[in-house]
Amino acid sequence: MTEKICRCSICRKKHKPPPAPKQKRRPSTELDRVCHVLSDARQRCENPYRVSYKYYGGRGIVFFEGWRGLDGARAFLDHIGPRPTPEHTLDRINNDGNYEPGNVRWATRKEQAQNRRRPSVIRENKWNALRAERLRRSADLLKTETVTVS
Repeated sequence: MTEKICRCSICRKKHKPPPAPKQKRRPSTELDRVCHVLSDARQRCENPYRVSYKYYGGRGIVFFEGWRGLDGARAFLDHIGPRPTPEHTLDRINNDGNYEPGNVRWATRKEQAQNRRRPSVIRENKWNALRAERLRRSADLLKTETVTVS
């Protein structure tokens, strides 16, 4: 805050300017919050500079064209309805599917944790191979027969 010096020769005091008027913030509406949620989802799919892009757009996940902008947010609300509670976030039902009608819902963190991508077959086979190798080594140490893992 800058201080003004009084120009009169009598007082020569420093006077503070009056405070700037505070801007009134309008309360956010459900439509504002949905616009923010949709903007984040779109950025994950389309902005390669976002950290999470590799998990969404990098995997080929696409954002539905009809949900862009303010009219799109209204269409989204008509399709899915308002968020039930502040704890609910946008979730894709099929994790390999796009952000599109029929594949999105409001879900809690607990529900989303149950709707995760499964490990790939390569990872599972690698894990099983490591497990089988450990069993073979254990059998060699104990000098018993090798156990087969199914």
